[in-house]
Amino acid sequence: MTNDEKLLERARNAWEENGHFPDLGESITGLFDRFEQMMNTKEPTSIVWAPEKGEEYHYVAGNGQVCRCLWDDYSIDRYRLKHHNVYKTYEQAEKAAPHQTRYSMVLQAVFNLEPNQNIYWNDRSQIKYEVWFDHGDGLWKSCQNRAVEYGYPPLTDQKNVQPLLDYLNRKEKENG
Repeated sequence: MTNDEKLLERARNAWEENGHFPDLGESITGLFDRFEQMMNTKEPTSIVWAPEKGEEYHYVAGNGQVCRCLWDDYSIDRYRLKHHNVYKTYEQAEKAAPHQTRYSMVLQAVFNLEPNQNIYWNDRSQIKYEVWFDHGDGLWKSCQNRAVEYGYPPLTDQKNVQPLLDYLNRKEKENG
C-alpha cells in the first residue's frame, strides 16, 4: 500500500468511526507534503529506452531468436527502435520473443483467412471477431465486438473464427 493510500485510508477510517476528521490538519499536511514530493520528482522523458552510440542492445529476430547488437545509429538501429524492437537487456528481449512470435502467428493466420479484409473501427454495425489466449485454460478463445481493439488483429467473417481458433490451439499444443 502506498503512502497516499495509507493517508486516504486513515482519513476514511476516521470519518467512519467518528463522523469527522479528528486529525484533519495532520492529513492535510501529509497530502501537501506528498504533493510537493510529486512535484519535485522528475518524470522520465520517455518510457521507451533508446541506446546511445556504442551501447549494447538486444532485439528479437523474425525467427524469435534474441540477438545482441551495438548501437551505431545506422538505419537498421533506428528502424528497430521505431518498431519497438530494442531492449536494454537480453532478459527483456527473451521475455518479448514469445509475445512477438505469438502476435505474428495470429497476424499471419488472420490475413491468410481474410486477405482482403477491411476493418472499419468507426462502423459499429461491422462486427469484429478477435481472439485472445486464456492462460488459465491454455486455449485460444474468441469474442466479438464492434469498436474495441484488444491487441490481436480481428476477423470480419464469423465463418473464419473457428478455423482460426483450431489452428492457434493446434500450434499452441505443438509449441507446448
